[in-house]
Amino acid sequence: MENLVRKSFMTDLMSIEGGFTLDGGNPTYRGISSRIYPELKAEIESQTLSDDVVSDIYRNDYLYRILGYEWLESEHPELLWLLFVGKVHGSGDEDYIRIMQTELNKLNNSLSIDGILGPKTLQALKSVRRSDRNKIFSSILESSADLVSFRQDSVGYARKGIANRVLKELEFAKSYLVNDLPNRITAVRHTSRDWDHISTVDYEFQMRRS
Repeated sequence: MENLVRKSFMTDLMSIEGGFTLDGGNPTYRGISSRIYPELKAEIESQTLSDDVVSDIYRNDYLYRILGYEWLESEHPELLWLLFVGKVHGSGDEDYIRIMQTELNKLNNSLSIDGILGPKTLQALKSVRRSDRNKIFSSILESSADLVSFRQDSVGYARKGIANRVLKELEFAKSYLVNDLPNRITAVRHTSRDWDHISTVDYEFQMRRS
């Protein structure tokens, strides 16, 4: 049976990724681009990619390539989720890693703020107390407005879509702090917001209050 965290990751990611679109002129379906996967172009254009194919791509080409993913999966799935979706969405994981490195340096580390999860950053993360790792995650959530602004500036043609996607990433990440994973997805769906109309300011306020 597939690990429950990984299964939840696939479900959540595919709920964020839309249907068919032209991403930079390249046919893309459920986040899978024909530019990166030309061998799947026919299935992408006909929108017939199966859940299994999409999940296999996300697992093998993104999740399993994150250094220390098994430890993160066990200890901090909320952080692993952010690194995972950030990598899928193209360099977004660097934003989260820079925040992690900055916070780790406040705890007597001397990491380069390069946005790369290498052996030194991973070891520093493992070496600090769980409470400090939780504070790092809180710092990421508190930086949500900055993260949204950064993504918008770097991809100006899709400002609204980028903002909504980042907010969804952070909302799902927060839900991974809940230990009752079998019931987690339903609970999140029931408390989901109208992402097309929520503002960054509203989101920041709600995250700080909750």
